[in-house]
Amino acid sequence: MEDYKNLYKIFISQSGTAGELWKFYSAVCLGLVAAIIGSDNFKSSKVAVFTVIIGFSLFAFGNLMAILQIQPTVIALGETLNFLAVKNETLKSINLITTTEFEIKIFHVVCDVSVCAAIYLIARASWFKESKS
Repeated sequence: MEDYKNLYKIFISQSGTAGELWKFYSAVCLGLVAAIIGSDNFKSSKVAVFTVIIGFSLFAFGNLMAILQIQPTVIALGETLNFLAVKNETLKSINLITTTEFEIKIFHVVCDVSVCAAIYLIARASWFKESKS
């Protein structure tokens, strides 16, 4: 039973680490889009816009790799805890839900593309507005 508690603590710790990476990623995405919307000088520079898109893409890739490094541990611990819960007749299955690496990759890439598209489209609208003037 003590091993079960220790495994559960490790599972919570690793899940928390992945959660912190997602929180940081979300804060950067929202902050970046907000900064783009609020900065007229930035939107007028095509070089700056594409530099930010490339920089964000590199950040997003690093964030995804960090999340994917943790996820196999989270999945293995979740499966082990479920197995032990069923095996131990005093516990019912706790049915820990873990997200697969494929699901994480798809979701992260969709978010990455959405942020890059938002940055580009916000700047593009500004360029279009400037060309009309």
